[in-house]
Amino acid sequence: MGLIEDVAVSKSARYQGIAQSLIQKLQQGARSEDGYKSILNCPEDVVPFHERCHFHPKKIQMRWNP
Repeated sequence: MGLIEDVAVSKSARYQGIAQSLIQKLQQGARSEDGYKSILNCPEDVVPFHERCHFHPKKIQMRWNP
């Protein structure tokens, strides 16, 4: 299982395919290691981007920071 966390591209470099390329490389790495799933957490406003990268919503994450 892989966890993708804190993928970010600066505002000046957005819409150039960089984030999608990073996600694809991580997906390729997961496949090559016989990973059975990769998960990530993201704000609601970027869900459409991750759906275009073939991720789908699953469950709800809960968090508590002491």
